[in-house]
Amino acid sequence: MNPYRWLATNARALLRNELPLNAEERNTTQWLMTVDVLDRKFMIGRGGANTCFWQVGDSQRHIGYPNDLLTMLDTLAKQGHIGYKIHYRDGRCQTFLARKAALRVSPNDATIIEGINEDNSVNRLFLARKNIGNEAKWIKA
Repeated sequence: MNPYRWLATNARALLRNELPLNAEERNTTQWLMTVDVLDRKFMIGRGGANTCFWQVGDSQRHIGYPNDLLTMLDTLAKQGHIGYKIHYRDGRCQTFLARKAALRVSPNDATIIEGINEDNSVNRLFLARKNIGNEAKWIKA
């Protein structure tokens, strides 16, 4: 199962269970879930009366409302792959969780964007190509 969909489904269930609670009771309720995605811990949780958080690996923790968390998880679940790998011209590779973040990398610096499936197999998605004006663009593979 898609790890983002799993997190979204379980977060919705936990948030639904809190609906009958008053603000004081919600303030004392906390939960935390983690999954491993591309060798990184993807952590989401709830603490406080109206706030949730999410964190990927050692990155900064993001704090927001439950709808913000669910929207982010739904967006990641719908993108078709659990992550994206970019191959740079100098031989390095970098992984991204979001397709939009991978596409922001300049095609002048990279050669290929691959989609990583749940079973860790990869699909070649985009190739960096230069047009007649020597401008680099991502084209579908």
